Amino acid sequence: NYIKFMERARTEFLRHLGFELTVLEREQRLLFAVRDLSVEFRRPARLNDWLEVSVGFAAIRAASLLFVQEVRRDSELLCEGRVRVASLSADSFRPLALPAFMLDRLMAHTAGNGG
Repeated sequence: NYIKFMERARTEFLRHLGFELTVLEREQRLLFAVRDLSVEFRRPARLNDWLEVSVGFAAIRAASLLFVQEVRRDSELLCEGRVRVASLSADSFRPLALPAFMLDRLMAHTAGNGG
């Protein structure tokens, strides 16, 4: 389930930055699809554990985002992952450059958080 938790965290992270995925699809005709993913499972979580999932960027490109994520229980690292999502046209499913307003906000967030 770590992968599902990481997906939800990415969605909520983008929402927190002001990017509602359904609005991006409707108004910008933009979708995101996982292009590749690597996950290192370190320790299991247990039922009713309180988990924290972090989201950051390793790279922001014109038509893709490379997220770095960790799943922790307290300070214990349980799982870490790198997830590249491609920006796609909702009409053709071909690569589509991120809108300038989105790139600007993502870059500003990254700069404001030390990279």
